[in-house]
Amino acid sequence: IPKAALPVGTVLQVVQSTYSTQVVVSTTTYTDTGLSCSITPISATSKILVKVAQQYNNQASTTFAFGGIQLLRGSTVIYDPSPVDATGPSAIGMQVSTGTTGRIQHVFNINYLDSPGTTSTITYKTQGRPYQSTSIMYMAFQVSNANQNGTSNIILMEIAA
Repeated sequence: IPKAALPVGTVLQVVQSTYSTQVVVSTTTYTDTGLSCSITPISATSKILVKVAQQYNNQASTTFAFGGIQLLRGSTVIYDPSPVDATGPSAIGMQVSTGTTGRIQHVFNINYLDSPGTTSTITYKTQGRPYQSTSIMYMAFQVSNANQNGTSNIILMEIAA
């Protein structure tokens, strides 16, 4: 069957990328986590299903410790979850007692259906940041330790539309 005649919803191609180098972000500027993946769509009408499993570690010794993760196509933010509170979008975090240290070790999952409208190569990536900038507040990505595997991954699926 010619690719143009494939039924809507057919998976045309799948690519995956993993990243396991630790990246620490201590400023409030969104910064690349190191996780990215590229795909060259077969058709400009295709949809790209982006599936992200972004491993992170959020640590602080302040009362509240929040951070955010966003998804980009190239340099354009395409997924920035709604804020949970006034600290910013995609708030992931915790509340700890003043003077104690708290840590969250988890995987942030994103499932996003994109319509890029091109047959040029597209790169998707994640960025993250803490919402407070202090020497005791940071977000770390791809952290390996006794409690977690420090690998993040992204899967891109081109779907006929």
